[in-house]
Parts: sequence; C-alpha cells; structure tokens
Amino acid sequence: MSDGAIGMIVLVAICIVSAFISHKQIKSFMLAIIVSTLVSVILFQAGAYIQLGHLDPFFLIAMAVSGFIAFFISLVVGYALGRGNKKTTLQEMRRDIDKAE
Repeated sequence: MSDGAIGMIVLVAICIVSAFISHKQIKSFMLAIIVSTLVSVILFQAGAYIQLGHLDPFFLIAMAVSGFIAFFISLVVGYALGRGNKKTTLQEMRRDIDKAE
C-alpha cells in the first residue's frame, strides 16, 4: 500500500472514532460535528508531524482537505446514530459548552 492510501485509512479511522464519541457525548448535533471535525484534523496533523519529523510544507491545504472529509464523516455518523433529525438551538449548544467547562 502507498503512503497516501495508508494516510487516508488513518484519517477515516480517526474521523469515525472521533465522530462516534462526539455524537455520543454531546447533545447538540452541530456542536458534535464541529468538535469532531476539529479533533480529527488536529489529531491527524499531529500524527503526520510525528511521522514526518517536521511540519508538512502544505499542512494548511492538508488541514482544509482533511477538515472537509472529517466534517462529511461526522455528518454521516451523526445521521447514522439518529441524531440528525433533532432540532438543536443555539441555547442547547451554549448549555453543552457550559456543561463541559
């Protein structure tokens, strides 16, 4: 397998685990997607940094692409868990953030 294929498998695995945990722990659907996306991108870029030994020169592009992929995976996982059909309000998002603190 090529390095690119292994990287995609690692990214998808990180995204699925992060999305599953976020959607189980956070009541707000949109907040769970945002948290899952950010955690996935940060963990993937940290792993890439550790593997390469230096920061990738195109890490901003990689963050944008991996962020789009992570957002989509989190959205799909959220709907698969039956969370997507709930209406969430900004008030519920704030309550979840306050509870986390």
